[in-house]
Amino acid sequence: MSGFEKIIHKLNEDVPIPEDIKANIEVTISGLPEKSVSRIKSNNLWKKTMVKVASVIGCVVVTSATIYSAAAYSGIADYLKKVWGRELSAEEMALVETDVEQKEYLKETEVTPNIALNFNDYVNVKISEALCDNGQCIVEVVFTPAEDSKYIIIHNEEQLNENILDDAGENITLGEYAKETGMEILYANVSISEFGDYESVVTASNGAITYKDGSCHYVLSYNYPMDGQKKEFFCHMNVLGESTNNEFVSSQLEFTLCDRSRATTYVYAPEYKQEVEDSNTVIDKVVITKTELGLKCVTYYHLAEEMAEDEKMNFGTFIWILDKDGNRLEHNKGSAGGGSSKLTTISTKENSITWTDYYTNIEMPDVLLVQPHDVVNEEVYEPFLVQNGFVARTPRGRVVLPKAYRHVGLPEPDTNE
Repeated sequence: MSGFEKIIHKLNEDVPIPEDIKANIEVTISGLPEKSVSRIKSNNLWKKTMVKVASVIGCVVVTSATIYSAAAYSGIADYLKKVWGRELSAEEMALVETDVEQKEYLKETEVTPNIALNFNDYVNVKISEALCDNGQCIVEVVFTPAEDSKYIIIHNEEQLNENILDDAGENITLGEYAKETGMEILYANVSISEFGDYESVVTASNGAITYKDGSCHYVLSYNYPMDGQKKEFFCHMNVLGESTNNEFVSSQLEFTLCDRSRATTYVYAPEYKQEVEDSNTVIDKVVITKTELGLKCVTYYHLAEEMAEDEKMNFGTFIWILDKDGNRLEHNKGSAGGGSSKLTTISTKENSITWTDYYTNIEMPDVLLVQPHDVVNEEVYEPFLVQNGFVARTPRGRVVLPKAYRHVGLPEPDTNE
């Protein structure tokens, strides 16, 4: 650990963070991809140093028999446009599945315990659309009341305050509309798993909207290495309301997705391998797979120096990919976000750690920049230290100020030496 790191580590331990700063940390963490939240605990403050990587293998093309044609306007497209401002291209629309293979379990089995035989007395559920490529999946799940005008299905209470156009053409809240029509509020939730159990849930993000007919449309995003294959997934559905005696009634759908995208793979390697300054990481390579939906970017790296097992639990590295001018690539809107490999893989062995992220399509350059990044420290804690005169940012990196040395009881170094 360098002298700079020791000072920062001591400051992190000793300087109390105000409650409003702590709240900002919580907001920062809660906005990060679920798989990454537990990793954002490092006490290291890294300089914004980068490794240059150049393309060494180009155009390893994997193609399928996709024929592009004009596709109808879809629920997923509407969701991405209205919520994320992302308009699907004709090539992306051609990958939207509107006839998803699926079947519902209406009785208990070893795979599907706790299935209610009367689930369809309340709602009918269908995977109405799906969109996937080699690494990311988006599905629309529609809950429809089993009886017309009996239920309004919602995801949470916040939806009751959302506006809806009633039969008279007036804007009223969903809660007011339910009272006006006498329709019962039915709460629903949904998740996607790989093997039909909650331990294998893969869903990372979702959005939900309720319509005047009482139906609730979910759009769920998750990452999965489809890689040109067909894959079965399970959709877990639960509903709860007065009619269910305020107890969850559950069912499952099994559905099949097929990756029909066309992929081109690019491999980038660093000019030389060495530790990215103050990060204890060495970049091995970057593998980018480009499809109609965007870029799947996997960065392979390893530790420069071995760490104790308890230290690995505090090791957190986000990897940013930048163009040759230092501009960060834009994340793919509506995707499930990035994530890292399991903590147990952290070692000094080459390619032992991976970071996966998804970006919008670009023309693939000859050179990219790779930057390890500590989100919480650099975006939340460090500004607090700067504001209070412990650390300064300079063109040459961060420097520890005299106030910090005095605080931790260390002599200030002689800058004239």
